[in-house]
Amino acid sequence: MCGIAALFSQKEKRCLKAIVPMTRVVAHRGPDGEGYAFFPDFESGTAKETPSLIALGHRRLSILDLSSAGNQPMANEEGKIWITYNGEIYNYLEIRRELEAEGVCFTTKTDTEVLLKAYDHYGIDFLHKLNGMFSFVLVDLKRKKAYACRDRFGVKPLYYYVTSEGLLAFASEIKQFHSLPGWKANLNHQRAFDFLSFALFDHTGETLFNGVHQVRGGHFAEISLSEGSRLEIRRWYRLPHEPLHISYEDAKQRCFEILQDAVRIRLRSDVEVGACLSGGIDSSAIVCLAAKLLKEVGPLRPKTFSARSVDPLLDEYPFMGAVEKEAGSEGFYVTPDEDGLLREFDKLLWHQDEPFGTSSVFAQWKLFSKVKDEKVKVMLDGQGADEQLGGYFEFYGIFLRQLASEGKLLQLMQEIQRARAVNPSLNPIKSLIKNFIPAKLKNQLYYAMNKPSLKAPWIDFKRLHCELVNPLDPRAKRSFRSYAEEMLLSANLPMLLHYEDRNSMAHSVESRTPFLDYRFVEFIINLPPAFLIRGGLTKAILRDAMGGVVPKKILERKDKIAFATDEKRWLGGRHKGLFMKAIKESVFETRLFNASLIPKAERILEGKERFSFLPFRVIAFSQWLKANRLSV
Repeated sequence: MCGIAALFSQKEKRCLKAIVPMTRVVAHRGPDGEGYAFFPDFESGTAKETPSLIALGHRRLSILDLSSAGNQPMANEEGKIWITYNGEIYNYLEIRRELEAEGVCFTTKTDTEVLLKAYDHYGIDFLHKLNGMFSFVLVDLKRKKAYACRDRFGVKPLYYYVTSEGLLAFASEIKQFHSLPGWKANLNHQRAFDFLSFALFDHTGETLFNGVHQVRGGHFAEISLSEGSRLEIRRWYRLPHEPLHISYEDAKQRCFEILQDAVRIRLRSDVEVGACLSGGIDSSAIVCLAAKLLKEVGPLRPKTFSARSVDPLLDEYPFMGAVEKEAGSEGFYVTPDEDGLLREFDKLLWHQDEPFGTSSVFAQWKLFSKVKDEKVKVMLDGQGADEQLGGYFEFYGIFLRQLASEGKLLQLMQEIQRARAVNPSLNPIKSLIKNFIPAKLKNQLYYAMNKPSLKAPWIDFKRLHCELVNPLDPRAKRSFRSYAEEMLLSANLPMLLHYEDRNSMAHSVESRTPFLDYRFVEFIINLPPAFLIRGGLTKAILRDAMGGVVPKKILERKDKIAFATDEKRWLGGRHKGLFMKAIKESVFETRLFNASLIPKAERILEGKERFSFLPFRVIAFSQWLKANRLSV
């Protein structure tokens, strides 16, 4: 787990010097070492070809092979293939054994060398062999190509930017581009609208910085070194659409086996591995499986880290305690508060690179701070489970509508009856009606009901030039699978992974996500929806697969909290004056908001209008503008 940077130029070599400050500004991502490689020229082959000038930078967080043999940028024996790499390849041992069987030799115990040798042996298609999280820039001087690659689901970040002078830059974090000659930050108005109106970002290849793009999950950039560093983005991975026809019992067993193996290979490390524990089924399953696997190799006691709340309605300690007792883990806790948020807000914002919509990001920040204090370098976390297993309540209405549209009326009625008995707080009839409105009528109702929010009267559209459209088009008639794909690939998970990567790496901690093992995702996404939603309960297949492993108290939970903070009390409490002052400054300093925002925010903070995260989102956005000196 590291920080990377790469530069490709057709002009003067001196511009490559920017690689040093670009790399050092993310020293938090890799405090264990730094390295650089420069290629002022290479054999161009013919007089017509224009060789690129290349610089690679790397900050190292030592996880595998802690010796200097793991330093980067790393080259093959010939010095013709180079890589700067961020991430972990969890199945690197299996790939290594496969290569050794074909006569390939290794000199280190790193997964980095496995990447180099696998590319050299198989070509760029070797990406399909990788089970891991990664972003890397690989330079092939023999073939006069370079590749900037990102893992299937975008767990590890990778951005690129082209300067006005044609300098092509890649980086782990956007702040690294600030070191480039001639860098000028400008606001991307369309993405700003998406964030302010819909609390959404990272749903496209663009960022809130105009001109800064990301290589999307499952994509790579191919750079031709003989054609002026010409850049072409290609997609290398798509979720397979192969519906599974198996029994529920077989599916339950397979779910357990894949998830257990996903946890097993994510325990591979030369440093201590801990786990995040929220008290929900996702993190609890990971903790209990990890504890089970660790007991098989020795008397190892995992450490778990949790965020608590002073509000008993938000505090999940009773559930956390049940998991700790079952797993025999040692628990560590943080209790985020509004004073800490105010004190560390600027630092948190700097590390996140882009504004965040709720204070729950701060809870995660404090948790990883505690992880660092306890000198744990690697953590397991439950990100990605909700999006594929139907963990959000929106999935329930979609499921009911799909049953009705497929004519499965008996199953629909049985599901409604069971749901009412199991979870009285659910209103299945209302959910069904909401999701079964004909598409044409739904279009009309949506625009009639949401026209004010699309126009957002508190935004000054004379200054913010954009199209007034919902980026995710809620009018679409979704199936259960299509909604899961949207949540996984654009609507939700990319933001959560962004938060987690920045929060963990700010504290020099590597976070691993077993639920995003591609084998697990491909299995779950192709199961019948009725395996995931049963009797008003979400994640049915996971609950049943974890029977006897996770405490029954957890498996029977019907509520959902997950790193929530008491933001309503924080904003409307003793610091309300400070928050309102920040809102007023947002109006008068950014000039992107109308004065009507002030009374609206006051009503929300005073409880006179339904609570929303709007005030916090506006404050975070405005402070981000100011901190980055963005031109509007």
